[in-house]
Amino acid sequence: MSHHLVIAENLSYSYPDGTRALDDVSFEIHHGESVGLIGPNGAGKSTLINHLNGYLLPTSGQARIGDIVINKKTRQDIRKTVGVVFQNPDDQLFMSRIYEDVAFGPENLGLPPQVIEDRVKAALSLLNMWPLRDKAPHHLSDGQKRAAAIATVLSMDPDVLVMDEPSSNLDPKSRRKIINFLNEFEHTKIIVSHDLDLIWDCCKRTILLKDGKVEADGPTEEILKNKELLEGCNLELPFRFQGDGF
Repeated sequence: MSHHLVIAENLSYSYPDGTRALDDVSFEIHHGESVGLIGPNGAGKSTLINHLNGYLLPTSGQARIGDIVINKKTRQDIRKTVGVVFQNPDDQLFMSRIYEDVAFGPENLGLPPQVIEDRVKAALSLLNMWPLRDKAPHHLSDGQKRAAAIATVLSMDPDVLVMDEPSSNLDPKSRRKIINFLNEFEHTKIIVSHDLDLIWDCCKRTILLKDGKVEADGPTEEILKNKELLEGCNLELPFRFQGDGF
């Protein structure tokens, strides 16, 4: 399953104004891994995930999915394998009905109508959103919008799921639903979040970015219990460990 590998090799990126957002980032994520991507604001997290399906292309180095280097020629095919759920669900919900939003991707793949319907129903049902399929996005709660945005990606049947701040603006019940869904997703997951308790619950491995560089990469338990490491990156221990003598 080499096509499930997510690889960054000496990946660097500078924005047009000269800001260096990524600096020689390297890692390899294997099929089925659940990886948290954490770091302070401005560390390069969103810039990094935007390289994983070709929304951005590196200044130097490369990102690969298996043996395929992500570039202008390959990024359309890569997006069939890597699904990205953005921080703001409104970026992915633009049709008049949720059903149409979730069907949009499969329709653009040219799939037969019955296959499209099956995919839409499966994606929405997985997130308990099928009864709301005819709702307009602006009539949904924040949690429902988040679920609908995830469904737009799941309908593409991705091998790699990338989520940017999946728990932002969610009430506790909706947050727990997202955690349960992530833990049930069987393929590769890369989760960007400031919610370190969510990272603890969902990810066995964590990559910590600071100033566009990999500051640490290892088991989540080791990184999220390292108070000195986290504080050096302007982060705090997960709430569950605060006040426990760490």
